[in-house]
Amino acid sequence: IYPALKKLRRGKLITYRRFGRKKIYHLTPEGETALRDLYMAFRKYFAGVRAQKSISSAKSPAKEPKSPGKRNAETGRVRKASRLQKNTSAKKTERRSPKKKKLKN
Repeated sequence: IYPALKKLRRGKLITYRRFGRKKIYHLTPEGETALRDLYMAFRKYFAGVRAQKSISSAKSPAKEPKSPGKRNAETGRVRKASRLQKNTSAKKTERRSPKKKKLKN
């Protein structure tokens, strides 16, 4: 943060006062103007992005959202995909017993 503060000080956008070992930073009138201009530029940019997004979504047909699983016919709740997959592999993985630690004599 200190390099950024130094850059802002050199640009005369902020000033500071010392209170013991602390520095309290303040915006200068030029800094307030620059901040306001930057804020308006961001608002204009994001308004353009929102407009572009609404135009592109109006052109393309709506897609069905992907479901994480199938619905239960009775309850209507979504089942997890992991529960839907059955263990179809013929070869089951064997569990290994944990290795015993050798004791030092």
